[in-house]
Amino acid sequence: MEVWLQRISHSLEPRLAYKEQLCKLVKNQAADVWNNDWITSTKLKAALDPSQIVSKSKLRSLKPVIKPIEIALFAASPY
Repeated sequence: MEVWLQRISHSLEPRLAYKEQLCKLVKNQAADVWNNDWITSTKLKAALDPSQIVSKSKLRSLKPVIKPIEIALFAASPY
């Protein structure tokens, strides 16, 4: 829920803080998105760096109005 709230609010008030780990990434904060303690390869750990998930250019281009294409996937769900 916080991811969607951040999606809506970010272009209006980017300083809002959320507790969700993915939301922390948007604010350039360290976040444990998944447990990769079991991975021993340094290269693989670097490839799985959660800070690379957020596209800063797309984040800057967000508008407060969500286009239908962003939620079309959910509308097609049988649930």
